[in-house]
Amino acid sequence: MGLRTNIDIQRVYAPDVESCPGDRIKPIISMYSDWEGQFQILEHWDGNNKPDYDPNIPLVIFHTEGDEKWIDIDYYSQYGTVLHCNVKTGKEKGKFFNYWLYDYRNRILDYKIQLNRQNTFAPKFLSFNGRPDWHRYYLIQKYYDLDMFKDGYISLLNRYGNFDKGTGIEEFRSVYPGNTDFMDDIIKNKKLLIIDRTSEQIHKDDRSHDPWVYEETSLSVVSETYNDAVRGLFFTEKSYKPIANCHFQIWIAQPGIVEYFRDGLGFDMFDDIIDHSYDKILDDVSRVEAAISSIQKYIDTIKTLSETKKIELQDRLQSNQKKFLNYRLTKEEINSWIN
Repeated sequence: MGLRTNIDIQRVYAPDVESCPGDRIKPIISMYSDWEGQFQILEHWDGNNKPDYDPNIPLVIFHTEGDEKWIDIDYYSQYGTVLHCNVKTGKEKGKFFNYWLYDYRNRILDYKIQLNRQNTFAPKFLSFNGRPDWHRYYLIQKYYDLDMFKDGYISLLNRYGNFDKGTGIEEFRSVYPGNTDFMDDIIKNKKLLIIDRTSEQIHKDDRSHDPWVYEETSLSVVSETYNDAVRGLFFTEKSYKPIANCHFQIWIAQPGIVEYFRDGLGFDMFDDIIDHSYDKILDDVSRVEAAISSIQKYIDTIKTLSETKKIELQDRLQSNQKKFLNYRLTKEEINSWIN
């Protein structure tokens, strides 16, 4: 589908500032809103410098994360609205934009991804871990220690070469309460855990999946990009994949994510069958431990559901999926960026 002609979004740049490749905002506005108008956009990736822009036309500076390690929100706010993807940061500076919801929607269309339309209630979980980091090492070592490999499909790939960079390895070893031999062996010998996609395949396309991975499981363990509470609340398309595929989900992520998806976005979090108490725990390690306990409780619970309860839950899962697939950007939200 081509871009609408009644929107004028001009891309601008800043000297010596790295920009995102490709246009990210304009296709989303064109596809998922009825907004009409004009503004300029700096698709920021890293670095500080004054943008080359027309001060008579509103300027939006967009960053796909919002971590101030990568973008100085205070600096860029003197030129226009800084749009980013961190919920908690957005309450204090810049504006939060739910970019990754629409990004995944676009990829579903672009890649013709076959979504699962119902849950099988299989007593198994799905745990994708593409980019190695401390919380994913911790999670997989704990799966091993608790004999949970029999209950799930678990991956660990080497995206961005993080094994070679040593990303998060020492942090994992410093916080893990037991023996780390299993994970140490994986790291040392790069024994990747593959479900349906290799590291090379997800480098080219990290949104697609084989349908069977959702058909043979009922719960997704969403290991988000960050698990560190001090970095606010940032989430990606990973958090929408279960919803789009009629899965239940438990997060290994920053605190407050369940609350935001429930109360901020209006999705059913199935609190009647899933213990989401981990979401309120601020200590990063304790939160992971509590989430793993919730996975174990879920596996026990799913085995005892009545057929009547399954029918009710199926309707609610499909309602979540429909809500996700019908999400739209309002004119009011876009206008708030440029007024």
